[in-house]
Parts: sequence; structure tokens; C-alpha cells
Amino acid sequence: MAQQFTVTCPLGAESLLELELRRLGVQRTKPSKGSVLVTGGHREAYTTCLWSRVASRVLWQLKRFEAITAEDLYDGLRAIAWHEHITPTSTLWVDFSGRSKFIRNEQFGAQKSKDAIVDQIRDAVGARPDIQKYDPDVRVHIRLHHGLVIAQIDLSGAPLHLRTPNKKINDAPLKENLAASLLIAADWPRKARQGACFADPMCGSGTIVLEAAGMMTNRAPGLARTRWGFSNWSQHKPQLWESLTSEA
Repeated sequence: MAQQFTVTCPLGAESLLELELRRLGVQRTKPSKGSVLVTGGHREAYTTCLWSRVASRVLWQLKRFEAITAEDLYDGLRAIAWHEHITPTSTLWVDFSGRSKFIRNEQFGAQKSKDAIVDQIRDAVGARPDIQKYDPDVRVHIRLHHGLVIAQIDLSGAPLHLRTPNKKINDAPLKENLAASLLIAADWPRKARQGACFADPMCGSGTIVLEAAGMMTNRAPGLARTRWGFSNWSQHKPQLWESLTSEA
């Protein structure tokens, strides 16, 4: 079944991300500020998680609704069937962004959103998930902008620019997806297929060189990951994911 999800990226890289997604076979796209909106299913979302070098996160949209007051926010979120996405034995964290005339603090918005989610799950199945800020099983993104709320589940987990699990971050790093954006803008993937050489005379930690090598060898940047935002998502399709990683 077709679904809309949001693929975020560095500001200015929207057209490069859309080009990359089209090359990956993700065709129904619409660029937005700092993101590309995609209409597709699990296959398109998983393919983006596994193969995109430009993306930052993949956010699976559950509902869009209007809300001005805190009660509007709570009621709209509680109307979502969260128990179909999050089990009561999972850990949960809610990221909230945005403000309104009545919701002036993002921490308050996050608290109200969390209450709505766990209350709905408890009413539906008799128990509620625990809250865990760091490395939760399921991370929910709630965005409020000009009175419109978008509720989304983060399928990526850790940001997609982190290619290697538990990588130590150096001072002033160049994020991998920004390096990939530079290389795509320079048409490196095509030049690599034609046998061109690559040199970085100002190489520091090697981020650009590693991204260039990954493109040249056609290695999926998410292949080394063992934990994803969808790993404990109730709508996860393990067989589809395993077939995609086996192919990669």
C-alpha cells in the first residue's frame, strides 16, 4: 500500500537527494525544504535507508492534522493507532519541534505528545511502553508548523550519515552525507564508472575519499548497520529487509 514518508537531508542538497532517489528506483518524489517527500511503501523506505548517501533520516508519516491548542495536539495524536506500531514492551522517545500560540515550549509539546501516545497504547492493550532518551526501540517525530501537525516514526534510528556503528567523531567533522552531496554535485559516480582517478590533496580524516570509494565500489552505505529505527517497529517486514540486504 502506498504511503508517504519524508527523507531529510542537508539544506541545499534537496535536488541531489531527489536525483539519488530516482537512481535508486524511488520515483514518486517531491522536493521540500531540507527534505524530499516520497510516496511509496516499505521497499522504497528500506531501499532509501540502505542505499542513500545524501539522506539524513527516513520518517514514516502516520498522520497530518490541524492543532492550535495543547488539547488539539493531544486529541489528534491519541486518535492514531499507536499500538499497531509500538509494543508496550518497547522503549520510546518523542522528538518534538515547533510552536504555536498555546504551545510555546518544545519540551511541553513533547510531554503532551508522549502522554497521548502512551495513553492510547495503554487503553488498547492494557500496558504502556517505557520512555528512554538514548537509543530507544522506537523514536517518534512530531512537527508542529503553522498549525499543522505531522506525526512520523523514524525508520533510520541513528542519523544515516553515520556509516559505521559506534564511530568516534573527531573535532569539526565533515558529515558523510554532505561529502556525498559534494561528490554527486561533481558528477563523481559517472566519472568513477568511466575509470577516472580520485585525489583529495587536503585529506584529513578521509571522509570524502571514503565516500568516493564507496560510490566507486557500489557498496551500500547502510550495509554495516545492525540496528535500525525500524528494527523494533511493529510494521517492520524482516523478510523484505533481508532480501534487500542480501542483494546489496
